[in-house]
Amino acid sequence: MRKKQLAIIISSLVIIGAGVGVYFLVQNLGTQTTIAPNYTLSNINGTDFTIVSLQNKTVLFDFMSVSCVPCKQMYPILADLLEDLELKNKIEIISIETDNTTTIPQLQAFALEQEITWTLSIASPEMVIDYGIFEIPAFVVINTEGEVTFAQEGLLSFDTLKEECLAAIEGRREAIQITSYQGFLVGFAIIVAITSFFSPCSFPLLPGYIAHIMGVDLSTEEEKDEKEITQKKNYLLYPILGFFGGVGILVSYLILGIVISAVGSAILPY
Repeated sequence: MRKKQLAIIISSLVIIGAGVGVYFLVQNLGTQTTIAPNYTLSNINGTDFTIVSLQNKTVLFDFMSVSCVPCKQMYPILADLLEDLELKNKIEIISIETDNTTTIPQLQAFALEQEITWTLSIASPEMVIDYGIFEIPAFVVINTEGEVTFAQEGLLSFDTLKEECLAAIEGRREAIQITSYQGFLVGFAIIVAITSFFSPCSFPLLPGYIAHIMGVDLSTEEEKDEKEITQKKNYLLYPILGFFGGVGILVSYLILGIVISAVGSAILPY
């Protein structure tokens, strides 16, 4: 009876988990909205503000990173936009750091280095996903109604950005849809977690796991006696081997992580 109950519990958990994952996956393949998702942000001086509170002006979001070389090419253009006679005092430019490991002191130093006079802030990973940002630099224009009227990734000219800002100010641009993949990622993670449990590495070990949990030992009496004698002789050996096995796995993943980080840092500027 105990075996049957355990099998039912495990099967139920797998089915429920898979169902939740599929639900998120299907329901959130792309949640589209024309209204700019609202977030609370902080500038480099530590002052908090919300996206909704900016709706007295047309807002130009510049999604960037201090390590992004192409992003730096856009800063003189953004500075010119702020000084343009047709846009002056009508737009709010906010450069948003997409790498949330960047610190406020780093942003402050970056602002001085690049002569950035507009607002700098750090986005949460959720905000980057909600605005559908995959590459930087990326630009999003939001009108005074809180609607997204323009969204594009890559380097843009002064004329393009000026026209999009003016069009939003004058109401010549209809709202466009942006797609968030937040729910999709949650569903995908759940599905991957469940399927990895049945991977070629894990699946053959399931009978052993289940037998251990249920306390099943299929050894003969002779084998049990021999196992007990061996365990008594090696009562210190097993914990030591387990410890070094764990350390070996930890060191292996640590080295792998260092190598991947080094390669990632090397290619990041490109």
